[in-house]
Amino acid sequence: MKDRAILKPNAVLFDEVIGNVQISLTKSLQWLNYAFGGAYKLVERTEKGKFVTPSVYYKDKDYLRLEPNDKYGNTCFFYIHDSQDYEDNGAFGFGDLKGEVSIIFWFDTRTIPGAEGYNVEFVKQRILRALTHELELSYGGLNVKRIFNDAKNVYDGFSIEKTDNQFYVYPYACLRFVCDMIAPEACYP
Repeated sequence: MKDRAILKPNAVLFDEVIGNVQISLTKSLQWLNYAFGGAYKLVERTEKGKFVTPSVYYKDKDYLRLEPNDKYGNTCFFYIHDSQDYEDNGAFGFGDLKGEVSIIFWFDTRTIPGAEGYNVEFVKQRILRALTHELELSYGGLNVKRIFNDAKNVYDGFSIEKTDNQFYVYPYACLRFVCDMIAPEACYP
């Protein structure tokens, strides 16, 4: 993986907005090793129970599991919440798709200039600035609503019991930015 923004091919609607956000984040956050796109819930069943991990489909090969680990460095991925609203714009016959999306970040504070000494609030401020003041979107929109920093809340909907606890404490941390997203319906050819 040499590109920092791992984009979905033929992206439309939310995937297109997410792709633009991924590119913008990699420009603003030089410490971000990879910005993955929309993740799916991959379910693994074992004798110990059911584990749900965030995973992205990568290059027509297989799923990359994105639970916290030191394999990919500082990362983020998107999770599109169910459901989405469609608002018809009336006379022109095209509308807007609206919904919530979470952007989940996992990082090593030792690798982020200014965050040494486990300064998670510094990282939160940098991400917030990247998503509000530095965000470059040529299509759609994104507005931050809520931020979580407790691992149970950050990985809500995913299983964290299987992940080694070391990846949730110093020097590692995680943040979840819950956002409203809008994707205008495009003209069809």
